[in-house]
Amino acid sequence: MIARRGAAALCLGQDRGGLCAPLAACPEGSPLAEELAAAGVKVLPLPGGRLRNFRSRRRIIAAHREEPFSIIHTHEDQGARLGAKCREALPSARWLHSWWTPQLPGRPKAFDKFRPAAALTVLNQETAKRLLAQNFPAESLWAVPLGIDPALCPPRLERDEGRIHFTAMGPLLADSGYEWLLEALAVFKTALPETPWEFRLVGEGTLFDSILRRAESLGISEHMA
Repeated sequence: MIARRGAAALCLGQDRGGLCAPLAACPEGSPLAEELAAAGVKVLPLPGGRLRNFRSRRRIIAAHREEPFSIIHTHEDQGARLGAKCREALPSARWLHSWWTPQLPGRPKAFDKFRPAAALTVLNQETAKRLLAQNFPAESLWAVPLGIDPALCPPRLERDEGRIHFTAMGPLLADSGYEWLLEALAVFKTALPETPWEFRLVGEGTLFDSILRRAESLGISEHMA
């Protein structure tokens, strides 16, 4: 298990009668450690503020001696490097990695740290194809499509069909490309000034305020919803 609120973490699964009991390893004193503890999840505090250090690996190995675990699950780049190191030291534990952000093209070496994983979950077929092209075994790859549960959405509302509706959904983070989308919408407004349209932005993140400011500077804030 990896969360991005305050710190990264590994989830160490302990097999108890066919059930997996989670043990979250994350930097001690981090906001994530506090939230996990408050939620009743057992936490293994790691020394220092980063996962990539030898003391973290040593602490995990010591915890395995005290109460063996069978699964190491990571979901973040630092966690992946530490997970690979722990897999080398603990061959009886299966290392699983959920890959959130695919590597950039032209960097085949960046894939190598994932090769010791027993299973690798990626969020789209395109990433799975790129890993297959790097000779990853097909039986260890699992592609999970991105999607939204329609049961969680309210019924469709009546709307003005004479207006064009653009909708973007996702985390408002630095690598999401919203600045390009806003500039494209500004070009659209200039090219078709008489066309009624609306841009619906669904999501949250650190870029929320800067997106609104950028829309204001481009003269399209009146179209934002």
